[in-house]
Amino acid sequence: HIAVILQNYVDHSYAGTQNSSGDDQLHLDIDCDNAVFGAIREAGVFSIAASEETPEEVDVSPKTAKEDGPLYSLGFDPLDGSSIIDA
Repeated sequence: HIAVILQNYVDHSYAGTQNSSGDDQLHLDIDCDNAVFGAIREAGVFSIAASEETPEEVDVSPKTAKEDGPLYSLGFDPLDGSSIIDA
């Protein structure tokens, strides 16, 4: 998903928000964050996820999760170094 987003990335504009590190977010940061959260939900093995762009924990449990199933927590940075993407 992220590879496709990067291949088609033409909007070098800022979203007008900052991430948890205080960096100005690009629309690219948010698009990649959404792509990773989508993949996490599709995987069906995670219960909680948070990222640099979305620092609060998000419930990503599969709707059909078994109570005793192996569900994991995940923290990630969807696109490290995006501030130098144009370099």
